[in-house]
Amino acid sequence: MEGADIVIGWVKDGGNNQLIYAFHTDDPSSENDIPQHDPKSRGARSTYLLNSGENVPALPDDTKTFNFTNNKTVLSTKRTIYTYRVFEFPKLQKRHDIIQIDPIIQEGNEGVVHHMLLYECSDDFPRSNLSWEGTMYSPDMPPAVIGCSGASMIAGWAVGGQSFYYPEHVGFAIGTHDSPKIAVLEIHYDNYEQKPGIVDSSGLRFHYTSQLKKVTRLVFFLLGGKCPRRWSSHLIKISWQTEGYCVEECTAEGMKGSTLPGGGIRIFSSLLHTHLAG
Repeated sequence: MEGADIVIGWVKDGGNNQLIYAFHTDDPSSENDIPQHDPKSRGARSTYLLNSGENVPALPDDTKTFNFTNNKTVLSTKRTIYTYRVFEFPKLQKRHDIIQIDPIIQEGNEGVVHHMLLYECSDDFPRSNLSWEGTMYSPDMPPAVIGCSGASMIAGWAVGGQSFYYPEHVGFAIGTHDSPKIAVLEIHYDNYEQKPGIVDSSGLRFHYTSQLKKVTRLVFFLLGGKCPRRWSSHLIKISWQTEGYCVEECTAEGMKGSTLPGGGIRIFSSLLHTHLAG
C-alpha cells in the first residue's frame, strides 16, 4: 500500500502497532463517491511497520560500480535450484570502500529469484577454478568452491529486499592485502511452477569509492546452520512464536581473546532466513 492509503492516528517508531484497517478492491471514482468496504475486507492486527522514510545517501562523485551476476543461466524444471558462480574482485592499487549494494533482478524473473548470497574465498583459492559456474552438488563442482559457500558471507539479498546502504561512516574495504580477492555467488531459485527454459542473469551490483570511511564492516554468525528440532514441527501451523537470547556473560566468554575494541561493537544490519517458510 502507498502511504496515502493509510490513515493512522499515532505510529510507534520501531515497535509493535495496533492497526485497524479497511479496504476495497476498487479505487473511488471521486472524493465524494467512496464505495463501502465488504465486512470481510476489514479487521485489526498487531504488527510491526517498516520505516522506509530514511534518506537515501548521495554517492560520492568518484563512485564506480562492478557487477557479480549469472550469465544467461538456464534453469532446470526442479522447484529448488541453487547456482554458484566464481568471481574475482577488481584489482585496485589502493584501498577503496564499498558503500552500497544493489540487487539486479532480471525482468520477468522477479517471482523466481528467491535469495542471493556472496561468500568470500580463501587466498589460496585455485585460479584454475575462477571461471567455474554450475549448480549445487553437480559432479564437477570443485571442492574449493564448496569450501567457499557458507564459510564467510560478504553480502546477501532476499525476495522483498531493496538496495543496501552502509552507514555514512562505514564501508567494506577492497583493494587491500587482507580484503577478499575471490568470491562465490550463490543464487537460490524457487521455480514453483517448474517452468522449463527460464534464463536468468540476476546478481548484485557494488558501488565503491576512494573516499575512505572511518570504520570497516565485519560479518560474523551468531548461530550455526542447524535449527532446533522443535522448529520443524511448527511448519504445519499457521503461526508460532519462538524466542532466543544472547546473554551478556555468554557473549563476553565467546569474545575472549578477540581483537574487538573494549567498548564493544555496534550491529547495523542483520539477516534472518527461514527458507521457503517465511
